Amino acid sequence: MTLATSTPSSLALSRPRVNELLRYGVIAGCAASLGVHVGIIPAHIDEGATAEVAAFAATSATLAVLALLVSDAQFDPWAPAAAALFLGAVTAAYLLSRTVGLPWLVDDPEPFDLTGLVTVAAELLSAAAGIALFLRTRKDLQ
Repeated sequence: MTLATSTPSSLALSRPRVNELLRYGVIAGCAASLGVHVGIIPAHIDEGATAEVAAFAATSATLAVLALLVSDAQFDPWAPAAAALFLGAVTAAYLLSRTVGLPWLVDDPEPFDLTGLVTVAAELLSAAAGIALFLRTRKDLQ
């Protein structure tokens, strides 16, 4: 069967398949953000920035736990919402660190960088997937 001869109904994704794709999107965003945060820890250790190292380590650990919670085949419907909320908070922290600074971490704003902007984009897409997945699965809560 080719795309040209397919009927619209044969191109539609089933509800479970869409939920699975959204779940993978949340996991991928958490994993990408986790990788970036773990990757920048050594540079901050070299700078002697212990508060930043602690913040990146805590962020990394939280992202790992959220990815594991969402990856569970029988995941709690609140897990994608928690992941979306946390990814949004991480994005906000990055944007604040680049515009006005963060108390106790970044006194003066730092310049934007490509890695950070790409990571923010992935985090926002994953947060949107988490919200969509939560809204699609919250019926299970009732």
